[in-house]
Amino acid sequence: MKNAKELLSEATSKGYIMLPKHLMEIFLLHKKSQATELEAFLILLSRTNYKDETFRVKEKTMLCHRGESMRSLESWGQLFGWKKGKTTYFFNKLKRMGLIESIPNEVTTHLRIKEYEVWTGNEWRKPVPKEEEDLEFNRFWITFHEITHTNKVNIGRARREWKKLLATEKQLAISQIEIYYASLKNTNYCKQAATYLADKAYKNEYID
Repeated sequence: MKNAKELLSEATSKGYIMLPKHLMEIFLLHKKSQATELEAFLILLSRTNYKDETFRVKEKTMLCHRGESMRSLESWGQLFGWKKGKTTYFFNKLKRMGLIESIPNEVTTHLRIKEYEVWTGNEWRKPVPKEEEDLEFNRFWITFHEITHTNKVNIGRARREWKKLLATEKQLAISQIEIYYASLKNTNYCKQAATYLADKAYKNEYID
């Protein structure tokens, strides 16, 4: 398989085909033979959340965001027609290629598809000049700490998380800081800037 940048570049160079997830699953999941790596990746995409949902797993309620999945390695292996070892190797390969990332979870395998909005045809990330990206990040960094009055720590991690975001997410991350902070019942538990970005806290929904 090619790396993430090559795959994404090719995926947008000739446009998109509107293929319903259910139709794709009919062809991919009813095969009698084992899935190829490409087919396994398409199955992974088709079984990834298209909206935020909560799941009850082993007496724990967990939130799974759009672009993420919660499923055991054994369950993925059954979908691919593979053994657990091959499934683990495949996911590690996708991580090295920058296509997916693991989300810490003590109960099950929690994965996030990187650039999910691009893979689903909703947004193509246009290259942003480094100077402009630095200005955007600095605006977020300053705004976050002016509002939350938290210590300016882990800027390196915050910058790495910032680079993962789409343009729309960056704007949302800045605009929602004040709402996020106002929602806290105890401001002593306010997240650091890096954690705020990594947890996508700017997408939280609050009940008045």
